[in-house]
Amino acid sequence: MLPTSHDVARLAGVSQATVSRALREHHGVARATRDRVREAARSLGYVPSSTARALSTRRTGRIAVVCSGLDDPFHAALVAPLHDALSDRGLQTVLVTDTDEHPVTIDDLLDGACDGVVLTTCSTTSPLPAALAARAVPCVIADRAVEDEGTDSCVVDDRAGAASVADLLVELGHRRIGVIAGPDTISTGRDRLTGFLDQLGRHGITVATRGIHTGPFTAETGRRGLVALLAAGPSMPTAVFCGNDVIALGALEAAAQYGVAVPGDLVVIGFGGLPIARWERVGLTTMDVDLAAMAREVTEMLVERLDGVTVPARTVKVPARLAARRTHESARPQRADCDEDRAAPPEPEQGLRRWMTATSELARAVNSATPTTTVLALIARRACDLIGFDFCAVMLANAGEECLSVAGFHGLDANYVGLVSDEQALQIRPESSDQDSPAARAFRERRTVAVTDTRSAAVYGRLRDLAPAQGYRSLVAAPLRDASGSVSGLIVGYLQEPHVFSAEELDLTELLGEQIMVVLETDRLRRAQERTIAELSAVNTQMSEARRQLDWAEEQHERLMQLVLDGAGLEGLTDALAEILDAAITVQNADGDVLAQSGGRAPIAPSAGAEPDATGDAAWTVPVLVTGETVGRLWISRMSSRPDPLQRRAIERFALVVGVEIFRRRHLEEVRQRFTRDVLSELLRPSGPVHVQSVLEHAASLGVELDEPHLLVLICRPRSGPAPGLLQDCRKALATVERCLVGQYDGDVVAVLPAELDVGRTLEPLLTRLGRTAPPHAPVVVLAPEAESPTDYAGAYRIARGVARLRLATNSVVPFVDARRLGVAALLLGEDLPSPRLAQFAEGLLAPLERAGAVRQGELVATLRAWLEHGCSAATTADALTVHPNTVTYRLNRLEKLLGLDLRSFENRLNLQLALTVVDVSGQVDAGRTSAHPGVGVGEQRGYPPRVVDER
Repeated sequence: MLPTSHDVARLAGVSQATVSRALREHHGVARATRDRVREAARSLGYVPSSTARALSTRRTGRIAVVCSGLDDPFHAALVAPLHDALSDRGLQTVLVTDTDEHPVTIDDLLDGACDGVVLTTCSTTSPLPAALAARAVPCVIADRAVEDEGTDSCVVDDRAGAASVADLLVELGHRRIGVIAGPDTISTGRDRLTGFLDQLGRHGITVATRGIHTGPFTAETGRRGLVALLAAGPSMPTAVFCGNDVIALGALEAAAQYGVAVPGDLVVIGFGGLPIARWERVGLTTMDVDLAAMAREVTEMLVERLDGVTVPARTVKVPARLAARRTHESARPQRADCDEDRAAPPEPEQGLRRWMTATSELARAVNSATPTTTVLALIARRACDLIGFDFCAVMLANAGEECLSVAGFHGLDANYVGLVSDEQALQIRPESSDQDSPAARAFRERRTVAVTDTRSAAVYGRLRDLAPAQGYRSLVAAPLRDASGSVSGLIVGYLQEPHVFSAEELDLTELLGEQIMVVLETDRLRRAQERTIAELSAVNTQMSEARRQLDWAEEQHERLMQLVLDGAGLEGLTDALAEILDAAITVQNADGDVLAQSGGRAPIAPSAGAEPDATGDAAWTVPVLVTGETVGRLWISRMSSRPDPLQRRAIERFALVVGVEIFRRRHLEEVRQRFTRDVLSELLRPSGPVHVQSVLEHAASLGVELDEPHLLVLICRPRSGPAPGLLQDCRKALATVERCLVGQYDGDVVAVLPAELDVGRTLEPLLTRLGRTAPPHAPVVVLAPEAESPTDYAGAYRIARGVARLRLATNSVVPFVDARRLGVAALLLGEDLPSPRLAQFAEGLLAPLERAGAVRQGELVATLRAWLEHGCSAATTADALTVHPNTVTYRLNRLEKLLGLDLRSFENRLNLQLALTVVDVSGQVDAGRTSAHPGVGVGEQRGYPPRVVDER
C-alpha cells in the first residue's frame, strides 16, 4: 500500500495538517519542522497527490507561463529560472506559447487548469493583464511593462542600462553611432531606444533617422539593420547598439558576411546577457541581466497574490550591468573623421570601402527603379573613380548581335557617343579589319582586350577615326558575362595617354563587368516583377470587380429570397427585378399562362432567345427550372442594352427564386386540389355527407363556407370524346371567382359557386372557353338548383347529371342548361332514369302533332306551353299570346284531337309538361343558331319550336 500523509505525520511527529503545509513550503512552518517532514516523506517514498491537494485546497498548483516559444533564446533563458523558482515554492510550470499566428487569448487562460499567470510577451497595450485582473486571476508580468498599472511586474531598468551603453561608446570616442532596436510596441524595445538616444543627446550627439532601424527581437532584424547601415558607405557608423542579444547576433553574422571586422571596423554591443554571448567565438559585449533574480521576484509576487495578499500593484526593477567582451575591444574607432590628426587608414581598407560604397549606390539605384541608362551611366562614373579611367562606356549588343551601341557612359563627348552608336560604327563581325574594333573583338572572342596605344594598333581600323574624335590613346574592353557564360555587352575604359594595363586593372575591370551583369539582371528581374505585379494588379482589379459583381448578385439574390420568405409573392418578386434591371418583366408558368408582370407588359415570343416585339424592342427569355423540370419562363424587355454578365447573373438568380415560388404555388395548388377532391367526394356522395362538420371545416380551409347557399355547376363531357385539360380550362375560366371550389368528381368537373353571384357574368368566360371545342366533343354545362346546406348538394348533383346525360344522349350542340327552371321535371331528371327512355316518352307523346304541319304545329305547341304555364286558363293564355280566347279554345280542342288526350285530366297535363321539358332539355337547332350564353334558346327537336330555358 502506498504511504499517506498520515504515515509521514506519525514518522515526523507532527500533525497531518503540518505535513501538508510543510510540503507546500508554507511560510508558517519552521525550517527545522519542514526539514524533518521532508526527510520523513523521502524515507517513506511519499509523493503528495496533486489531485487530492486540488480538491482540498481548491488549487491546482499550476502556473501558466506565457512565452513566445523556446526557439526564442531570451525566453528559453528566462523560462528556466522561472521554472526553478516556481518549483521551489511547490508550483508546477505550464508553458503557453504566444505567437503571431496563434496569439494567446483570455479564454486560453481561464479554463481553470492554472492558479495564476506569468506574462512575458505583453505589448504595451495588451488587454490581457486587465482582463485577468477583472476575473480575479493572480498575474505578474515579467520583463515587460504595460499601460495598465493595475498588475504586478518585474522589469529590467532598460533606460539606465541603455544610457550606460551610450556613455561607453562616447568614452571610446565614437561619434557616428547606429541603433538596431526592438519594436516600439513593447516596453523593452521602446525604453532601451529612448534611454540610449536621450543619453547620447546629453553628450551632444544626435543619431540621424537613417541610422536607426527597428524590428522584432530576431536575428533577421539584426542582419537587415546592419546591411542598411553599411549602405551609407563612407558615412557608415563605427559602433552599433542592438536592442537585445539576439539582434546583436544577427548583426555580427551580417558583418562577417560583408567582410566588416568586429571590432576593428565596427563595435557591436547587445543587451540581455544570453548564455551564448559568453561563448569564446562570440564574445558579445552586452548589458547583462540577472534573469534568476527576476524569476525570484516574479515568483514571490505571484505567491503573495495566490495567498490573498491585497496591496497596490508593484513594479520591481532589476539592474543591468555591463559585461565587457571582445566585440568592443577596439578602444578607439578607426575613422579619419573621428580624430583629425589620426593617420589615414590603410589603402586596401580604403579600396574595399570605396567598392562597398559603389556597390551600395548601385543597389539603391536599381531598387529605386532608376532608368537603366541612368544606372549604366552611374556604373561608368564609378568605374572611372575606382579604376582610374578618364572615360568609360557600357555598350550593349542589339537583339541580332550585329552591332554594339553605347547604353551608358561617363566623360565621353555627346558627338562621340552618337558616332559610336551608328549601326555601321561598331559592327561585331565586320567584313575587314579596317572596320574592326577592340570592343567588337572582345565581344566576339568573349575575352578582355586591351590596347596600349591606339596609334600603333593597326589591326583595329575603326580606331583611326574614333580615338582622335574623343582624344584617348589606350583602352580596355571587358565582356559582360552572365552565369551561363553568355555575353550581352562590354565595359570599355579609356585613358588619354598610352598605358600598359596591369593584371590588377584588368581584374578590376572584369570584376566591374560582373557587377554590371548583376545590375542588368537585377534590373531585368525588377522590370519583369513590375510587369508581373502590374498584371497581378490588373487581375486583382478584375477579381475585385468580379467579387463586387458577385457580392451585388448575392445581395440581389438575398433580397429576392427575403421577399419569398416575407410572402411577397411573384408580383413582389417581379417588381423587385424590374427595379433592379430597369426593364419590363413577365413570368409565365409551364402552360404559358402569365403569372405576374411588372414594368410594363413584356412581349411574349414563341421561342427562347431575343425576339423583337412590334415596337422593335427585344425580349430575352430564360427558362425557369426546378430539379431539371421547366416550370416556367421569364421574359425581360425594354432594357436599354443587352444584359451584361452581372445582370445576367441577377436574372439567373431571379429565375431560381421564381422557380421556388412557382414550385411553392404548384405545391399549394396540388394540396388545394386534393382537398377540393376530398370535399366534393364527401359532399356529392349519393347518400349525402357522412361527416358534415368535417366537410364544412375542410371547405372553410379552402375559403368556402358551405353552410351558406351555393350553386353547383356540372361540366360534363361526352364519354366517348376526348377532353384533355378540361379541369384546367375550367380552373382558368373561374380563376377570378372568389370563394369557389373547382374539382373533378366521377370523371366530370364540378364547380361550387356562391349563390349571390351574377351567374350569367360569372359563367361567361367558362362558356366562351368551352365553346372553342367543336361538336360532338363539346362539353355540356348544367347549372343545378341552389343548395342551401351540405345535405342538398347530392340531390342538386343528381339533377344536373340527369340533365347532362339527357343532353349528351341526344347529341345537342347547345352547351348550357339552367336546371333551376325545370320545376317538378327536375326531380324526375334527378332520378336514375335511362335518358333514351325519357326521349322516347316525349317523342311518342308529341309525335301526333307532326300531322298538323310545321306552322300549325308551332302555334299548337306554343299555345300548349302558355296554357300549362298559366294555370290552364284560356283567358290568361290568350292575353299572354295576344290572341282571342276563342282561338285558344280552338287550338286546345285541336290538340285533344291530335293527341287523343283529355286535357282536363291532371295526369295528361303532367305528362305533357314533362314531355315538353324533355324536348327543351334535349332540343337541337341548326349549328348556325347555336349560342354559348345563358338565356339563349336551347333549340328545336323534330320541328318543335324552341323555348327559352333561362329567362333571367
